[in-house]
Amino acid sequence: MGDRGAGGLSQARPTHLIKREKTLSTGPHRIVFANEKGGTGKSTTAVHVAIALACQGARVATIDLDSRQRTMHRYFENRAETMRRRDISLPSATFEVYSGDSIEELDAMTARLAEAHDFLIFDTPGRDDPLARHVATRADTLVTPLNDSFVDFDLIGQVDAETFKVRRLSFYAELIWEARKKRAMATIKDARREMDWVVVRNRTGFTEARNQKRIDTALTELSKRVGHIGRRIEPAEAES
Repeated sequence: MGDRGAGGLSQARPTHLIKREKTLSTGPHRIVFANEKGGTGKSTTAVHVAIALACQGARVATIDLDSRQRTMHRYFENRAETMRRRDISLPSATFEVYSGDSIEELDAMTARLAEAHDFLIFDTPGRDDPLARHVATRADTLVTPLNDSFVDFDLIGQVDAETFKVRRLSFYAELIWEARKKRAMATIKDARREMDWVVVRNRTGFTEARNQKRIDTALTELSKRVGHIGRRIEPAEAES
């Protein structure tokens, strides 16, 4: 079950995207934007990444798993309407919403879109959701937007209130750690891609410098426990 849409590309695909690495899985690269907390910028970041890839000529498909809010889907609907109304062509993506509750149906939608695209981008709801967990554990790149706050950091690790040291992993971080270990075995056995986990730190402009350093130290410590976590700092303000 899903709602469909499509957008046009205004430029040819560059050769560096056509000649992709063949030694690993030849399927599309799956980028999943996930955080069990809302308001961290998942949809905003997902849209920017999708358009940036489309601008480079990549064939991009998006699946919005938040069938109630549909933030990412509505953005591409509006973009398609702007192209139609102004009779112009803009880099865009194929866009769908999955509104069911079956993992098998979601996998079928994913397989269908995978046939004609270079990247699949998933936007997930800001809550604990079985479908979000499913796609997160199968991501090639998992992106977790995070406000620069220990309230948000608690999603991935519990921090000592006095020392700011990571005391234990959260359930979510444990889930991703187990998924990365399984993927590491598949990388060797089945020539699959490794799984990257990127934490995007948002709204840093509103956070005091001392707290930023504490968050950075906590992320560094967490990386030692769950494998390398890529980090990006973006002064994003929009919410998802």
